[in-house]
Amino acid sequence: MPNCIRFVDVVNTLGKINLEDWFDSVINPRGEWIIIFGFQNFMSRGLPHNVNTLRYMSPFDGFWIKIKKGIGDVALCIESNPFQSGCGINLTKGWNLLGFPINKGFYDSDSHPEIPWINDWEKVPYPVGKAVFWSIYDNISFIFSGSESFNPLLSKQANSLHHIIGGSGYWIKLKADDELIYGPEP
Repeated sequence: MPNCIRFVDVVNTLGKINLEDWFDSVINPRGEWIIIFGFQNFMSRGLPHNVNTLRYMSPFDGFWIKIKKGIGDVALCIESNPFQSGCGINLTKGWNLLGFPINKGFYDSDSHPEIPWINDWEKVPYPVGKAVFWSIYDNISFIFSGSESFNPLLSKQANSLHHIIGGSGYWIKLKADDELIYGPEP
C-alpha cells in the first residue's frame, strides 16, 4: 500500500496564521462562512482560537460549512496534490462521513446525471456502491447522500443511490471497523 497523507496541518503547511484565515482564502466570497463542523470538531467565526476544536483537516473527512443567508452562490476552491489511489483509510463501526476525492463519476443506471464538474463517467454494474467502495462493501449496512440512499438488503427498485461522484460526501454505516481503499479493485 502506498504511503498516504493522513491529515494536512493547514496552519503550518500553508503558512496561514490560523484556519479561519485559511477558510477565508478558499471560500469565495471571502468571509461569508459562519461555522464549520467536522465529525468530532468545529470552528465558529469569532470564537477565540483555544475554544475552536478544529485544528487540522484530513483529506478523508467531510465537513459541513454554514454560509451566511442571502449571499447567493458560494464557491469552495481548494488546490492540493492529486489523490493517491490505493491509500487505506481506517473507518469505525457505525456512521462515517466520507468525501469522495476522485474526480470521476460512477453510475449503474441507464445514463449518468448531468453534473457540471464531472466530465469523466464510468458505467459499472449494479450496485454502484460495490464498484466504488469495493474494499468495505461486505461490511456496509447503509449509504446515504442527500436524498439518495442504498441498503444492500433492499431491491434495486427500492434503492435510489445509482451514482457516486467526485467532490461529494457520503454517510456510510459499517457493521464493524474496516479499511477503505479508493481506486480500482485489484
